Amino acid sequence: MRSSRHHPSPRRRPIPPPVGSEPPKAVPKASALEVIACSVHASMTDPSGAQVVGVSFGSGDFEIASWPLPADGTDPLASLVGWVAPDRFHALGLTVSGCRYEVAGSEGDRATSAPGRLRFTILLDRHGEPVLVGEDQTGRRFVGREPSGPVADSLHRCLARPTPPPDHGPGTWIEASWLDSIAEQSSRRPGHVTWSEASLLHPLSGGEVVEPESLALATMAAEDSTWGDLRQRHHVDSAPHPPAGTAMHPSDWFDDGSFARWVERDLPPIDDLLEVVFATVADSVAIAIMNALVVT
Repeated sequence: MRSSRHHPSPRRRPIPPPVGSEPPKAVPKASALEVIACSVHASMTDPSGAQVVGVSFGSGDFEIASWPLPADGTDPLASLVGWVAPDRFHALGLTVSGCRYEVAGSEGDRATSAPGRLRFTILLDRHGEPVLVGEDQTGRRFVGREPSGPVADSLHRCLARPTPPPDHGPGTWIEASWLDSIAEQSSRRPGHVTWSEASLLHPLSGGEVVEPESLALATMAAEDSTWGDLRQRHHVDSAPHPPAGTAMHPSDWFDDGSFARWVERDLPPIDDLLEVVFATVADSVAIAIMNALVVT
């Protein structure tokens, strides 16, 4: 990690901007962490990709240590999975360039700008206070206070902090994963995916062709289990960690909320999946799929 010392004077598979990255309607008076986040944001100008940033507070100043995340096409956040930041970091963050977003309009004037490039820095301290500094392609900067999503979840877990609980049980993820797999196949071969093929794609089929009712029962049983049970059985890829800190097994590093959002983050909305599937499979297969769904 490279280090630099700064005095807190105010001063810009890809990682998506966290929820909360739109310009706020009003920005409250800057906190000390916000001033530091703005300084970190201004100092991290490398346009090549994402960097992990650790901040250590001193008496009247602070020190920044940064480490570039892999830019080889792998998931950049995978380098944070299982990593716990060293105790000397009082705050941890990410700075990312090149994401696309839409500028939210003012109240009553929604989304007036086309998608463009965004550079953002999100910083989280050990008490859970978050600050998001964003900058669009024109250099306009905005500050938010409540970012959420995989980026924020990862920073919380790297600081051994809990994340919000899941919004639903495991059955929704299981059925969404199944529909996503069917949609991928049926979009390539409209009208030709059989029930046998669809059944084998189900995460709970056990590699065998089973009847819709059997899949429904298996999903109901999974819905009664916990996300913690699934964490122990589901493999999550990780990548080389930043230097220093400690490493944990992903199943222990995730908590229920962060794990649920991690495995679901690339899945399209359920309604979109259902629309694609039912438009590209035969009626008899669609009926069988409907009979197998219990949560969706």
